[in-house]
Amino acid sequence: MTSTKKVARVMLNTKKNFLKYLFLTTGIFAFLVSIALYCSQPLSWFDIPIIFLMYGTSIWVAEIFLQKLVDKTVLIPQLKTLSSNPRVAILYFTCDDVVEKCISKLKNQTYNCDIFVLDDSTQPELIKIVDKYGYHTIRRSTRTYNKSGALYEWLEKYGRSYDYFVTYDADSEMPPNSIYDLLLFAETPENSDIVIFQTSLHCSKAKTSITKIFGLLQNIDSVCWAKTRTYVGNAIWFGHNALCRTAPFLQIDVRKNFISEDFAISCELIEQGYRIVTVPIVTYEGIPNNLQSYLKRSMRWFNGGHESLKLMTKNLPFSVNYFLWTNIYYHITLITMPIFILVFVFDKSFIYSFQLSVIFWVWFWLLSFLVPNFYNRKVRAKWRTSLVIEGIFVTTAVYLVMSLYEWKAFVLWLLRKKPQFTITPKIELTILKNSSKYLIPLVLFLFILGCGIVSYNQNAILYGISWFPIMLFSPVTLYFADR
Repeated sequence: MTSTKKVARVMLNTKKNFLKYLFLTTGIFAFLVSIALYCSQPLSWFDIPIIFLMYGTSIWVAEIFLQKLVDKTVLIPQLKTLSSNPRVAILYFTCDDVVEKCISKLKNQTYNCDIFVLDDSTQPELIKIVDKYGYHTIRRSTRTYNKSGALYEWLEKYGRSYDYFVTYDADSEMPPNSIYDLLLFAETPENSDIVIFQTSLHCSKAKTSITKIFGLLQNIDSVCWAKTRTYVGNAIWFGHNALCRTAPFLQIDVRKNFISEDFAISCELIEQGYRIVTVPIVTYEGIPNNLQSYLKRSMRWFNGGHESLKLMTKNLPFSVNYFLWTNIYYHITLITMPIFILVFVFDKSFIYSFQLSVIFWVWFWLLSFLVPNFYNRKVRAKWRTSLVIEGIFVTTAVYLVMSLYEWKAFVLWLLRKKPQFTITPKIELTILKNSSKYLIPLVLFLFILGCGIVSYNQNAILYGISWFPIMLFSPVTLYFADR
């Protein structure tokens, strides 16, 4: 047995505490770093955004490095061949967002499956695309409960005729042998308590700098999730690119009045005693192809993110509650980002931010060069120096404008009180005609900062020299990166 396997098996004996250790160690790390930064003066409420940012960075780094200690061969047993032929249905969900190259590939699976298209579309031209392929299409008169409502109707009408179903979003793509490989996991007797086999989600081919950078980061993150989340006992269902056992779904009411209905269903199934795992099978999903799509998705995720608070209960394993917390934490971090920047400019006592900015960027550069060494040659080859520099400019610009739209989503949520369900654009869109519409908040924010620097705190440029100029170039970066 290799040393890696020995370490993995030792950790397996304490898997229930794995994320607790991760949570505590990263928290202690962030706390110690904060104390080291601010030992020269007392902490104030202005420091809260910084602590959030440091803690979030610590969690991500810890997961990346700790996942290397987990040997995937000891995670989930798998058959070599199928001894039976369970009935499987493919469910392709679409609502005015059908992607023709994806729907055309549904019949390419090597395992024999029945194909259903659950179409809530209202646009005639998109309905024609769906009908062109002749699949068994189910349409509803209303969109009650959104996606979970469509799933409920299918389960009631057809669910008892199938052992499994595979969920596709409009932009999902699965290699031809994916369903057969998933069944090798599902049909293993030791896995009978696993209700959902979530695949490792990678992004489809990138077309712009934004999609290239964020797609590669998502692929790396997906590798970590496939190991660490499953290793501690439970992963989470993302609603698509997954094989699901039909019987447990028939035992619950899948109709959820949630934007993140997949999380709500996952939590109920786990509370019923079932497990959800992520298996090392790579499938693909579309990635927002421009800034407009990213911002729409960010606002939708915010509306769904705060729902995680309702789902966190003592009946759920720590690993699931931890995931729900990180989902909330992501949005808190984005909301605190503009606060930190404004305080940096308009509070002259904030000069120790120079130490913080240097540490952040040294940390980021180390990650940029070290993280790819944990993966295969193909990933390392893509992660060249020029891409790292490009990534610094693009991620700074995108997260800054996303943080402003998070505030917009937050205010709308306060006024409406009820989350609004929006569809993330998946069809090829262009932002060339409307770029100013989405960059106006960013330009106004930078204008306010510029006025503050010129009239109030000229030292801000000096103390933020490692990141402030990059941020000021954000509109230009987005203009070119979005093409």
